[in-house]
Amino acid sequence: MLQLLLDALRSIEPAQLRPRAVLHLHLTVAGMADPRSAVGRVEECGPVLASQVAHWLGPCQVAVEPVVDLAEAVAATGYEHAERGKERVWLLTGGRDMFPWACGRSRRVDFDHPTPWEHRPPGQTGTHHSQPLSRWNHRPKTHAGFEVRQVGPGRYLWRTALGHYLTVGPEGTRPVSPQVGAVWFAAEESGLEVVQVRLAG
Repeated sequence: MLQLLLDALRSIEPAQLRPRAVLHLHLTVAGMADPRSAVGRVEECGPVLASQVAHWLGPCQVAVEPVVDLAEAVAATGYEHAERGKERVWLLTGGRDMFPWACGRSRRVDFDHPTPWEHRPPGQTGTHHSQPLSRWNHRPKTHAGFEVRQVGPGRYLWRTALGHYLTVGPEGTRPVSPQVGAVWFAAEESGLEVVQVRLAG
């Protein structure tokens, strides 16, 4: 019996017993060239020297994921958001909840269609039609009279139930004049594309 136990233990690969951890490091191309002096940002930790990250991961088995190209548009026909689309949207928004004045940063968010999803047209779920919202803020967006339109990569124009307009992007929330906000909503409702209007207060 003891021999069987010893044989079973010898057959186990030690690397498989290590705990699994995921570390998201944001680093520039220049930073990858000189990690000793480069500063990167580790999600839910903050700025760290790239060399410190290398020290943390020294004895670990590391799997490097491919670099995400934020210029690549990802679209799907179904209701569910594709994982590679979620990653791009999350990075384009700076990892923020896109509800007005929200300040939360987390990967535990709902990916919402800014305008309600319909069975057609095809390809409407993707980086061009997705925003991260916390569950807490997803509810008022759906049930409390808020409307939102995606006006660019990681940028959204909101209309409150009281008719106020706000833009939300990676840098935060800014008020927009009713005249400018109304143009965007009117154009979207008419099926037109507005590209010349600056969303400035």
